[in-house]
Amino acid sequence: DASLGRERLGRFYFDIALSSPSALPSLFAFADPNRVMFGSDFPFPPQPVVVGTARMWEKFEIDADLRHAVDRGNAERLFPRFADSRHQTFTPPVTARTAHA
Repeated sequence: DASLGRERLGRFYFDIALSSPSALPSLFAFADPNRVMFGSDFPFPPQPVVVGTARMWEKFEIDADLRHAVDRGNAERLFPRFADSRHQTFTPPVTARTAHA
């Protein structure tokens, strides 16, 4: 059943490790934006690849709330004990409005 498969896939978490900017719109169209996080796959790819991918992400045009969610907010909600109390802020879940802005 396709709806059951979509429901199950909706439980997955995704990261943007080594994602090209051309793949990100498809990811954000498919995945719940509250389940997408920054990732680098470091130390497996060479450092220049990780740095280049991070720079591409920094230049990717996206809503500020969604960027914050991907950069740290979603991870802080998933792993609250790892949140740095100096930077800990309430990060509300991303809405459909901000996910596709």
